[in-house]
Amino acid sequence: MKVPILILGYERSGTTLLRRLVSMHPNLEYELIHERFDILLSCKSRKDAYRKLTYPATQAGKKTGSIMSVKAGKKIPYLDSTKAKQSINKFEKLFGKFYIIHIVRNPIDVISSQIKTFNRKIKKCVNNYNESVVKIRKYVKSKGGIEIAFEDLVSNATVKVNKLYRWMGDFDKNDEYIQKVIATRDPWIYDGRIMPGLRYFDSIQNNKSKNILNKKQIAFIGNNIK
Repeated sequence: MKVPILILGYERSGTTLLRRLVSMHPNLEYELIHERFDILLSCKSRKDAYRKLTYPATQAGKKTGSIMSVKAGKKIPYLDSTKAKQSINKFEKLFGKFYIIHIVRNPIDVISSQIKTFNRKIKKCVNNYNESVVKIRKYVKSKGGIEIAFEDLVSNATVKVNKLYRWMGDFDKNDEYIQKVIATRDPWIYDGRIMPGLRYFDSIQNNKSKNILNKKQIAFIGNNIK
């Protein structure tokens, strides 16, 4: 596959899980890179991007043997629409043609995860969500991108990953390959290339986070999310 894939999602929406799944498409040459927003914006050309954004993949500080490269694509979790739009515009300038996948998740689960992980204030989380997600959904659509719901992905992984891979193109494997993708935690070798595995997840089906919000906080989110 010669067209890079840009994965976007509001922070704690499942961008890491989606990046790993996309990186295990059998006809990608590399893993998608993650984060590195500032380096992406500093790139002057496609060649410059390939040089700056190609490096060995690591797990727990150790090299896995796999290579990550913006040639395959990258994922950007965002908290504001400006960062996400800048990433889209930079990809367009560097590569011309590229694919965009925007992952969205129930805002109650997203904000619950942000509070639990980063100890953020609920009001700020709600304001950030409102400021950014609606805008980026529209912008991704205007650029011909697709949207994936996190809940659909984890509840019907075999079907959704199969559909995703066929949308990416050059995919003719059966469900046995998909099952290995969604249930293999550690890196594994396929056709000479090291696949990243889910690594941080026991399996895709068990990746739903526990809601930590109380009824008052849930009501607040429901009343203030656009």
